[in-house]
Amino acid sequence: MKELDKITTKFKKAKEKLLDVNYEKAQIIIDKMILLKDNNKTSSAEYQKLYERAYQHLTLSERIEERGVWHRPCEESLEELIKMLDDLKSININGLYVETFFNGFTIYPSKVMPYHPNLNNVYGEYGNDYLKALIAEASKREIQIHAWVENFFVGGKDGLHSDLWEKNPEWQIVNYNQLNYQTGKPGNEEEGFLFFDPANIKAQDLILKFYKELISNYEIVGIQLDYIRYPSANENYIYSSGYTEYAINKFKDEYQLEIENIFEYVKQDENYQLWNKWRQGEITKFVKRVYQLVRALDKNILLSIAVGPEINYAKTNLMQDWGTWVVNGWIDIVAPMAYVESKDFIKFIINKLNETTKGLTYNYTGIAPTYHGLPDILNTYFIDESNKCGALGSIIFAYHNLVDNIEVKETLIRGTHRHKAISPHQEVSKLLEVLIADIKEKAINIYLDSGLITAKTIDKLIKILNSKYQNLTELKQNVELAIDYINKKDNIVSNNIIEMLKRFMKIINIKEQRCYCRKESKDENIY
Repeated sequence: MKELDKITTKFKKAKEKLLDVNYEKAQIIIDKMILLKDNNKTSSAEYQKLYERAYQHLTLSERIEERGVWHRPCEESLEELIKMLDDLKSININGLYVETFFNGFTIYPSKVMPYHPNLNNVYGEYGNDYLKALIAEASKREIQIHAWVENFFVGGKDGLHSDLWEKNPEWQIVNYNQLNYQTGKPGNEEEGFLFFDPANIKAQDLILKFYKELISNYEIVGIQLDYIRYPSANENYIYSSGYTEYAINKFKDEYQLEIENIFEYVKQDENYQLWNKWRQGEITKFVKRVYQLVRALDKNILLSIAVGPEINYAKTNLMQDWGTWVVNGWIDIVAPMAYVESKDFIKFIINKLNETTKGLTYNYTGIAPTYHGLPDILNTYFIDESNKCGALGSIIFAYHNLVDNIEVKETLIRGTHRHKAISPHQEVSKLLEVLIADIKEKAINIYLDSGLITAKTIDKLIKILNSKYQNLTELKQNVELAIDYINKKDNIVSNNIIEMLKRFMKIINIKEQRCYCRKESKDENIY
């Protein structure tokens, strides 16, 4: 009974607000729920499933939104690769964050790093180059490719890892327990993981050579920095890491310290905090090096980060001071790994994210309910709540949880992914086209029939938005004029359109900030 009341209320409010949702399919499902209620079957699994499906049909689907998925390559032929991309396109995914360096291997024939043996296959006309095939075929399907890179994480002790680990023993991180692999942490976190020392300049140099090769040879949209950190659990020095001879000497030299035993030294909280500050600084210095290299090679490549979901947690636990990276203007996209179990946590994370990024970045929420075995409906709840809190899209971890899961894919396509969407970081001229088309479609299908707005008013609004502009400042002026014009109507329809225009203005403001950060003129269309 509770579910029926909730969904009928949601249906009624959507109607009152003239929202762009699937009323027809929602009503069919609500009628089925009423029938089950009349037969005293409200406690059945079928009843709950119907509620969830009706909820999805009544959830908004944005037209300007990142719809990302993380993916570890496993396709051994061009046919398998195409099948994967077609599957993503069928659920309106527009961004694929593909693991491009993982377990110490690349996903293309490299002169810098070992090529992953499972991917060294023939991909039709693209030869044995997985990444080349992926980029070309994804482009045909309007799916953008971001190179997702696990910087300092190089595999598992008892699992597959490249010979980079054995060839470079001096780069291997040393933990407080003086082992070179992760073990014994609470909850067996990162058990057996292998990391290179983030402070080691030679390890950094190799990763930068990889980035240079990647950017020079492949037309990727972005690079996403993951494992741009120390191993986890640094709240307690017992589980901390980074104690290589190289790092200890570097730390002592920088602060001009006389330390006989670093393991005794960090037992004092004041000393441990200084050690943490230094390690955070080493990560930040490397991010700056990556940023400078990427900008020098291709200023159009977007730099994104997959990071601890809340800045204080990230700094304390992972040595990730990513708020500083954002403030310094190095980062275009922030993807907090919000791997939580309720939408209340999503709300908390996105509100904190907004406080930290201050409109400087595109914020796309990383979610993983299916990976963690949670109910399918949480994909809808999390994406919807994320959007309501001001994020501009989401990235789902990961494709292997979607590929054979028809119910999850149907969950997405019924609700948040119902409409095709364009990523907010794309060229502003393309976004404007989508915005105008969205307003026109809503006017034809919903608004004009309400009698609250006329076709003449819509035409005038579109004319204002279509006014010529030479730069982002002039485009903002056009949008402001459109808001002022439609605001005079003061009804539900005008309020809906104003919300759309304000969201678009938010995206323009981010693009403007990206231009300032890059010290470029505001006539750039991409940012």
